[in-house]
Amino acid sequence: MESQPDLSTDIELDRDVYPASSDAQIHARLMIRNESAVPVTLTFPTGQIYDLEIHDGDGNVVYHWAQGKVFPRMVTKVEIQFEKAYSITAPLSHLQPGRYVVQAWLTLEGPVRAYSGSARFELK
Repeated sequence: MESQPDLSTDIELDRDVYPASSDAQIHARLMIRNESAVPVTLTFPTGQIYDLEIHDGDGNVVYHWAQGKVFPRMVTKVEIQFEKAYSITAPLSHLQPGRYVVQAWLTLEGPVRAYSGSARFELK
């Protein structure tokens, strides 16, 4: 059995409350931290490194970042020495005012969403 690298993930949003407007967007930052002294190389089965979903108060997926996108069919390797951060932007214009949860994760081979983070936000 292969052991998991000593990595942690977290997600930060640029706000806790977003305006309900036609140009509203969420700006998320998915961070991957290597908590060991040795660099870790992660292998991804395609050119996609991360993904993101927004869930409504009932847990339904109301937005999926990768849906409709095409990624290169090539193995991608990323070395994490200390920390890497990926910025992800998602539109909010199609959502009704309310409370939501955003979840982002690395799209590694192996356990699904093994490295993920989530945060709550509100649309007013």
